[in-house]
Amino acid sequence: MKYIPVMFMLCFRLVQAEPGFLKSISDSLPDYLIEKPYTFVSAGLNFQGTLTLPKNKLSNLPVTVLVHGSGPNDRDETIGPNKPFRDLAWGLAKYGIATYRYDKRTFTFVSEVTKNYDQFTLDQETVDDAVQAVLALKSDDSLNPASIFIIGHSQGAFAAPRIAQHEPDINGVIMLAGNARPLQKLLLEQYNYVLGIDGITDFEQKIIDELKIKVDNLKKLSDTTLPPANQLPLNLPGRYWLSFIHYDPVHTAEQISTPLLILQGEEDYQVSMQDFALWQSALQQKPQVTLKSYPGLNHLFFPGQPGVKSKPSDYQKVNHVDPLVIRDIAMWIHNHSEPMK
Repeated sequence: MKYIPVMFMLCFRLVQAEPGFLKSISDSLPDYLIEKPYTFVSAGLNFQGTLTLPKNKLSNLPVTVLVHGSGPNDRDETIGPNKPFRDLAWGLAKYGIATYRYDKRTFTFVSEVTKNYDQFTLDQETVDDAVQAVLALKSDDSLNPASIFIIGHSQGAFAAPRIAQHEPDINGVIMLAGNARPLQKLLLEQYNYVLGIDGITDFEQKIIDELKIKVDNLKKLSDTTLPPANQLPLNLPGRYWLSFIHYDPVHTAEQISTPLLILQGEEDYQVSMQDFALWQSALQQKPQVTLKSYPGLNHLFFPGQPGVKSKPSDYQKVNHVDPLVIRDIAMWIHNHSEPMK
């Protein structure tokens, strides 16, 4: 069977990555920035992270909190030899913007998550910790509490309107490859695409058929009816799936007044231009919303070939977030920043 590095499939791979998996091709700290450890508390847990600051300006800085995609991601959102969150942090520092990135709850606190696995939700996986990170940064004297932003990627982008709903003082939200469609629809689409790259075998077709049955079982879910996890997609518990089903990211984005920057790679096979079109249809008339797509970029906003949809193997090649994306994010942040009071 082919390897399927589908972001959503990694939600509850509750193991820490091997050290070799985290090794990047280049680990030298650029001379234009400094980084320091930074800790915050959420749900009684001490989250470890990295605060990145431009060296030529160490105060009154706009700051962004980077919110991971699904899976047990480290602070760099490491995949293969690549570290897209570190790319963003180091790139934004060139534009005078601080960033904070932290190890995700499902990466660091595996035993705590598994204790209440059946009750785990989207809020516990993503939303609550991002909100607490924002609150911690607001009290840091080196930063501008009037200019705090969220950058969410994949599931982090999907959850970003909910984060803004919980913390309305955020100055803006940048959504990178956020799905507008339900997770279960994307799963079927991803499986069919990845397994079909070189033809679907009988064994792989059986996997797809079983997934269809499990997706159909989601229709039986309710607060009082929760089928066993092994009858649901990815073997994730019913309460977790309900937290996704009960949350509509597009509707939530329509209800909030927070400025939004929605970006999409046009060759992304995980979250497609179909999702981007739904964001456009719902939000393009709102003056505080900016939308842009990039030819040739994949789910990680790495450059590839325009017009050619990316493949899982692309993530295993050394690459970096496109500088144009970083520049666009930086300009938008500066345009929505406020002076320190």
